[in-house]
Amino acid sequence: MDGMTKAEVDRIERSMIAHSDRPIRPRDAATLILLDRKDDDVLVLMGRRHAGHAFMPGKFVFPGGRTDPADSRIPVVAALHPEQEARLIAGPGRTSAARARAIALSAIRET
Repeated sequence: MDGMTKAEVDRIERSMIAHSDRPIRPRDAATLILLDRKDDDVLVLMGRRHAGHAFMPGKFVFPGGRTDPADSRIPVVAALHPEQEARLIAGPGRTSAARARAIALSAIRET
């Protein structure tokens, strides 16, 4: 599987800056890495991005995606495990418990 080279990342970043009159702002996103351990093999769930995408066209990626405002309103049966919630809150920025929950749910929704 091919990864992106630094030159490709730089080209995409320059293109995004050139086509925007505002600074690029990072967005919350989440992913899941799903493993299926069969016998001595480990299978990994991945998808391939469409060749027409501007960002990482044709690349293999783990399932996931951006966190949307609606993710904080998804009904759930149980709360996040306190340890996992604390790890999400401790991430960069000022993440609230509600935002941590939304980030976790976006990974599930995007899978």
